[in-house]
Amino acid sequence: SYRILKQRTNAMKGLAAQHDAYVGMDLDRPRVDFCSVARGLGLTWNFTAATLPMFLWHDWAVLCVSRNEDMVDRPNDLASIFGKYLFNIDRLPPWMLPEGWARKDHRHKNVIHHPGGIAQIVGQPTTAKAGRGMRSTVVFVDESAFIPDLLRTAATLSPTTDCLVMGSTESLEEGDDWWVMWHAKKTERPEDCWELDWFLNPYYDDEWREREERRFREKGDTNGFQREYLRLPHNPETQVYAMAEDVP
Repeated sequence: SYRILKQRTNAMKGLAAQHDAYVGMDLDRPRVDFCSVARGLGLTWNFTAATLPMFLWHDWAVLCVSRNEDMVDRPNDLASIFGKYLFNIDRLPPWMLPEGWARKDHRHKNVIHHPGGIAQIVGQPTTAKAGRGMRSTVVFVDESAFIPDLLRTAATLSPTTDCLVMGSTESLEEGDDWWVMWHAKKTERPEDCWELDWFLNPYYDDEWREREERRFREKGDTNGFQREYLRLPHNPETQVYAMAEDVP
């Protein structure tokens, strides 16, 4: 609902606190933004809500990439990126929809076409060919930390857009490409890195934190809360060397 989306947006003011990061067009040096986000802040919901008006009224071509096809587009599944776009589109009043809009004609597998222009929303799973042959206003790589060989994916996508947005919760399951990339960017251009922590969610308080930490402990995942909500994927119990940022 609009109320839920508004609450999520207010909880993530860091997305727009500095400037309009989705309109940073630079043909000589494509903009790359990173967002390290705690679980439960709705980064993908916010991205889809922010780019939908640009698709409707500003001829934007949006490319969304995720680790597999089901995460991009699975029918009637709000967990997929297209599920979120369609949730919002289906709840727009008729006067906000493009003239001639018909779901059966303009929504196909992995694509939503604008009936009156060149705008489109395209979804693709992560492959070495993702984004090739396209030119997109903005590219969003969802859950980047879970994408194998992320460096190669980013190298493939960067020449196809003027604005590449890479967002994720933290994980080292598929290697450390994500961790290395966004920390390098933070050192070079900290204004292009957003770090969105759990306490930005208005529903998360100290009581919630105690309950959630206990839930992870009861599951036997002693590092779970640290990884999912504190954005620290390195397990201190198995870490041999200290992180550089922890060294005085």
